[in-house]
Amino acid sequence: GHEPKLIVPYGSQAAYQADVRWNDLEITTMPRPSFDGLYFDFDETAQTATLTYELKQKSINYIALPETVVLPATINKDNTYTLTAIGDFALAYNRTVESVTIPEGVTSLGNSAFEMCEKLSAVSLPEGIETIGSFCFNLCKQLQAVHLQEGLVSMGTLAFYQCENLTTVSLPSTLVSIDDNAFDGCTALAELTNYNPMPQDIAAKNVFNKLNVASVTLRVPQGSLSAYQNAPVWQDFNIVEFDPQQGIDGINHKSEIINPKFIKDGQLLIERNGKTYNALGTEIQ
Repeated sequence: GHEPKLIVPYGSQAAYQADVRWNDLEITTMPRPSFDGLYFDFDETAQTATLTYELKQKSINYIALPETVVLPATINKDNTYTLTAIGDFALAYNRTVESVTIPEGVTSLGNSAFEMCEKLSAVSLPEGIETIGSFCFNLCKQLQAVHLQEGLVSMGTLAFYQCENLTTVSLPSTLVSIDDNAFDGCTALAELTNYNPMPQDIAAKNVFNKLNVASVTLRVPQGSLSAYQNAPVWQDFNIVEFDPQQGIDGINHKSEIINPKFIKDGQLLIERNGKTYNALGTEIQ
């Protein structure tokens, strides 16, 4: 005769399989619950959430999402969970999304998180993202401008590989490491702003592979020109100094003044509500 099939809540299959009262049955799970078409893994202890990847079927678009996606800062399930990570492959291969806004509170972007999002032309990143994974924006061929915010420490291999329409990039003062081929194939790059007074040590000569870097303007903080002129890889760019206190960076696309940044004693400082903070967000007396 037929063995009955047991359908259990999402995520509880292992517990049922480990239970002698149930483990002789064929066990399948209910689908993972969706929140407006998005899927999350929840950490009950920390009350945090990770945007995750729900494979529907290879060869078709995995999640149908609107053109504009504004990720929630919190997700209400049985509790309120704070979104802290964009998981590996979370929105990879999406064919509809053109714009993504990531909320404050997110500290990491996973490997291949936005890989081959063929229409993604704008991504809004908050301060406080510390890591960008390998292949994160790999083959996002419509991406045009990326403003990497203060707090970012490391960028993985091939992070922006073949983003062939990327014209402007800014790197924060906190960025320490840029892995192999991170901007390989970004052949439209015209302007790169680097807020770090000390040029990052790029061991891999292939970070800017296929670019004619002599024709790319590299904007560096006032007083750091000679450091960049003497740094491997960076020295090959067309280097100009800028004053972080002035500069276009005081004005964003909504034409409202954002937090002014300035450099003092070789350290990048940020003013917010009349107080001064360093790039890691610690208040400076």
